[in-house]
Amino acid sequence: MKIGTVASLGLPVLLAVTLLLASCGRSTPQGVATYKKALVHDAPLNDAISAGDRAVAAKDYSGAMREYQNASNDKDPNVRASAFNRIGELSESGLGVAQDHAESVKWFKKAALLGNAYGEANLGNCLFFGMGMNRDLLEAERWAEKAAEQGIAMSMNQLGWQHLYGVGVMQDPGQAREWYERSAALGDSTGELMLGWIFVHVAPVDYAQGMSWYKKAADQGDEGAQNNIGYLYENGLGVAKDYGEAARWYQMSADAGYSRALFHLGYLYDQGLGVEMDKALAQKLIRKSADSGDAEAARWLSAH
Repeated sequence: MKIGTVASLGLPVLLAVTLLLASCGRSTPQGVATYKKALVHDAPLNDAISAGDRAVAAKDYSGAMREYQNASNDKDPNVRASAFNRIGELSESGLGVAQDHAESVKWFKKAALLGNAYGEANLGNCLFFGMGMNRDLLEAERWAEKAAEQGIAMSMNQLGWQHLYGVGVMQDPGQAREWYERSAALGDSTGELMLGWIFVHVAPVDYAQGMSWYKKAADQGDEGAQNNIGYLYENGLGVAKDYGEAARWYQMSADAGYSRALFHLGYLYDQGLGVEMDKALAQKLIRKSADSGDAEAARWLSAH
């Protein structure tokens, strides 16, 4: 089953949910377990859905909603389910309609009950975060597993996170690794990032493997992976310590607004490591990191 990235989201759908930040040193995994940067769904099953997808690509979200609503009345239950899921995603992200998480859950549930894998994935995701419904981690796992077994990387990542940190399930890093391996094998950047993080932080540690997976994710523009590559170079973990290379990777991530990288880069400027010392720039970068919610950056500012 193919994942379609049909529209970048100007504001990540789940960015407001900061339930599961985890840190180890200053190299951190992705802050949100099933972070979505794009709408994802199955291939179009009829002309109306195809027209809706084209409308989304053209940012005509009202037109897309009309087409998906037309498709939602199709006699084929698979077509209806595919349309239901798409309507849910537009409602979830406020594209063409007012953002309404409860409304999106209604459509995701209708899609999931008809066996649409993406509807199952999105329903599991909503249950996991308590978006538009009460949080229910056991039900979240159940729906995510249904979707994951149908090849949905987002759900594999959710299950990986739940097992890695024992969220609603028994903590089992080995099981988490297996889910992230399956996601990474599909080329999903979050799966690649998290598999790299496990190799770096969970015994048996293998920095070379961690770097390899980080770079795969970084090649797809994942700012968390770019930050973590910088961390390996800054600390000489599996590679020769190289502050200049660390600064280069942190800069890439910081340019995308990643708060951890802003702190790391600011620290290098403060110390003059790999870059020319610039205390004023260091303060600016670290303050920006703190303003984005980075606790270590806030502590640094209070001490300086």
